[in-house]
Amino acid sequence: MTLTQLPKKITSLIAEMIALDLQPYSLVGNIGFNRLLEYLKPQYSLPSPSYFSRTAIPGMYNNVKQIIMAHLKEAESGVVHFTSGIWMSSQTREYLTLTAHWVTFASAVRPHCEDHHCSALLDVSQIDCDYSGNSIQKQLECWWEAWVTSIGLQIGITVTDNPSIGKMLSEGEHSSVQCFSHTVNLIVSEAIKSQRMVQNLLSIARKLCERVHRSPRAREKLAELQKEYELPQHQLIQDVPSKWSTSFHMLERLIEQKRAVNEVSIECNFRELISCDQWEVMQSVCHVLRPFDAASREMSAHMSTLSQVIPMIHILSRKVEMLFGETMGIDTMLKSLKEAMASPLSATLHDPRYIFPTLLDPHYKASLFTEEEAEQYRQDLIRELEILNSTSEDTATSNGCDSGSPLKDTGTCCTNKEREERKAT
Repeated sequence: MTLTQLPKKITSLIAEMIALDLQPYSLVGNIGFNRLLEYLKPQYSLPSPSYFSRTAIPGMYNNVKQIIMAHLKEAESGVVHFTSGIWMSSQTREYLTLTAHWVTFASAVRPHCEDHHCSALLDVSQIDCDYSGNSIQKQLECWWEAWVTSIGLQIGITVTDNPSIGKMLSEGEHSSVQCFSHTVNLIVSEAIKSQRMVQNLLSIARKLCERVHRSPRAREKLAELQKEYELPQHQLIQDVPSKWSTSFHMLERLIEQKRAVNEVSIECNFRELISCDQWEVMQSVCHVLRPFDAASREMSAHMSTLSQVIPMIHILSRKVEMLFGETMGIDTMLKSLKEAMASPLSATLHDPRYIFPTLLDPHYKASLFTEEEAEQYRQDLIRELEILNSTSEDTATSNGCDSGSPLKDTGTCCTNKEREERKAT
């Protein structure tokens, strides 16, 4: 790097630091920061904050956007799918997010990448607390136009955990599905609330972990007992009450450290003492929550697909049935889980948006359906593909292309209106 290139490189690195570390533009005006730069490179002249806000950062954004657009253009079948939600910051400000997901098997942009699943956060925008469905729809439509439809790509399925977004999309022409992990979280949270004994157990466990965390003496004694009993040198976990998965990990850690925790509670005169029956209930609760925790993590993974949802529902349903004979003291919680698996999730088992991916997945094919269901779903899939092919040909003809020429499969469902019109003819 030449001396003339060095100032540009330093300026670029400062812009990256502002963007990656979420630093304010006023950083470049701080006395300490300027002294550091003067010491490292006395000849360097630091640009003003307005240069970074009006030129450097917007320039970085445009460069990144062009790279992502190049990746998006390589999406198989020209279809991009999305996840969208509303996120609340620590300042209680709400933001609408849109993330793109697509598959690329042959890429010129990243030729040696073995991961065919691609994703990118496209945009984040602050919204008012009293937002409406129309305002969200306009914002999403604006983003889709800027990132997808303007370059000839098609909008696929949008996965969301927000009911307002889901309702807005379902009322329009965009296909959407509820986030499976979010649905599981709601089901488990309600099941935990339904069992008073479990609620009381979590309250005791939470207070005990908090006491150990705040007491140097208790932490020191716990460490001594862990060495004496050859237990893992792990600290107790403090959960977030609104997130059942953290409560599950808190209980698992207590069970792991049971012998040491009992002695610490007695020696430090804790009011919270876990009885033998409560330890048994704790074991049962963990036994129930373990498969749901595994399901949530698996379905939140980067490689998860819609084809895994129906198999996962069957697995969890069977597990809940088995747990009635393997647990004690939590029958109400199990009944709540059983009812939820049979009610809110039952519609998913008959939804084509989940059935077709499952049929096409070589891991499952028709193994999860009866012979009659499998045959019916195969015929439905064939009809759907015929409609897609016909729609693609019509689109190509209207654009001045020969209808007999080979076309690339769009890979998306047509609108309900188009489907009904074609069925009628």
